[in-house]
Amino acid sequence: MQQVITAKLKLKTSSKQKELLREVSLAYRDALNYTSRLNIENGKSEEWN
Repeated sequence: MQQVITAKLKLKTSSKQKELLREVSLAYRDALNYTSRLNIENGKSEEWN
């Protein structure tokens, strides 16, 4: 039987670190959206809408 352990963590960041993490998170989101859009345009995936 497989066991899964989950941990919830909270980062203690400075204002500058929060800003940088937000920038990275938004860039990551944009990259995922871009690749999804390319897949849909090239018939590699179906839209769920």
